[in-house]
Amino acid sequence: LIRPDDWHLHLRDGDALRAVLPHTARQFARAIVMPNLKPPVTSTALALDYRRRILDALPIEGPGADFEPLMTLYLTDRTPPDEIRRAHDSGFVHAVKLYPAGATTNSDAGVTSIAAVRGALEAMQAALSDKQRLRRDVRAVQLAYAARDARVLAREDAVRGSARRL
Repeated sequence: LIRPDDWHLHLRDGDALRAVLPHTARQFARAIVMPNLKPPVTSTALALDYRRRILDALPIEGPGADFEPLMTLYLTDRTPPDEIRRAHDSGFVHAVKLYPAGATTNSDAGVTSIAAVRGALEAMQAALSDKQRLRRDVRAVQLAYAARDARVLAREDAVRGSARRL
């Protein structure tokens, strides 16, 4: 692997972001970007804004210019299921991070109980099920095309065989 993925990256924001990102982008092709900023990245709209700041801080060309930030949301007791659906549909939010309230840096707004986030967790489960269904459907289409291609090749081989016998 020349430029692997980083699955837990703290870029922070402002000067820290601009200082850290070029080094990270040179070494990694993509990264799961942690959302525990001040204030935390709790919505798809905030994730989009943060993503734009990250992309703006990348080198214009050369090593790291093609770095892809994989955004995450910060789960709170108030994260609505609709926000999870928006994040899933966005195409740029790839994860939701559960910080227990007060357990680590910038986790003040974290989760105080699983019961408080049940709706959001159920929305995540539904989104995962949708992705699994889509993968299954895509695979079925791929298999159907492969079977069709095999039939076409078999017919072409039969025609070539008949032509050789003539």
